[in-house]
Amino acid sequence: MIRIRRINGDSMKPFLQPGQIVIGRMFVRRPSIGEVVFFRHDGIEKIKRITDVRDGSVYVLGDNNTRSTDSRDFGWIDRERIEALLLWPRAERK
Repeated sequence: MIRIRRINGDSMKPFLQPGQIVIGRMFVRRPSIGEVVFFRHDGIEKIKRITDVRDGSVYVLGDNNTRSTDSRDFGWIDRERIEALLLWPRAERK
């Protein structure tokens, strides 16, 4: 399944800009550090970068760490909550 979304907010700047269109695909494999993923937290879809992986959970951060609500606020997320992997634009792994 393909997901097309428009970025709302600046938590992923400079990589993703507010208003930018992004494309993701359904997530079916083990996540890797540096990948950008779509997931839901408190009923809101978020897009963040995976910075750590352990025992079925991932730690995600926004690239703009002063403007991001991420794992520093809500902790590790279960891998099952990942809905899609960013396909376009291509993310450089950090």
